[in-house]
Amino acid sequence: MPEILIIIIYLSIYIGLIATAFYILSFLAESKRKKLLYEDDELPSVSVIIPAYNEEWSIAKTIESISSSNYPNLEIIIVDDGSKDNTFEIAKKFQNEKIKVFHREKSGGSKAAAFNFGFTKAKGEIVFSMDADTTVDPESVKRMVRFFKDKEVMATTPAMIISNPRNIL
Repeated sequence: MPEILIIIIYLSIYIGLIATAFYILSFLAESKRKKLLYEDDELPSVSVIIPAYNEEWSIAKTIESISSSNYPNLEIIIVDDGSKDNTFEIAKKFQNEKIKVFHREKSGGSKAAAFNFGFTKAKGEIVFSMDADTTVDPESVKRMVRFFKDKEVMATTPAMIISNPRNIL
């Protein structure tokens, strides 16, 4: 019985040392990381490209969601990829100096082709892509962009919510 007690004591000490080392290293890494984040007054311009195909049931909610972002210099580009429903007409109602809406003939269902078209229209220093059936938190763009001050960062991804998912995937 005493041998088991000694093993438990040593195991507890070992786990405690590992946890302490983890917290110390995490703290040091966090303080270094904070130095490599953009401050509010130095945030670069951002273009958000939203390729859409037959998304009339979700496009308005998506545009409202990204439009409510608190990001200071944001351009929103919606590319209707030849929808057979009212996606383009709904998106067009939101068009202004910040939101640009384009229609192109269907590219064979290629979301990439619609995104690439939008990319040619983008003026932002950083370009994001967003699905036409998602909503975002107003802080999400600012949170993601901050990391790009570190020149080793090439991409970021947020957690997004899908409105009315069609299936489990």
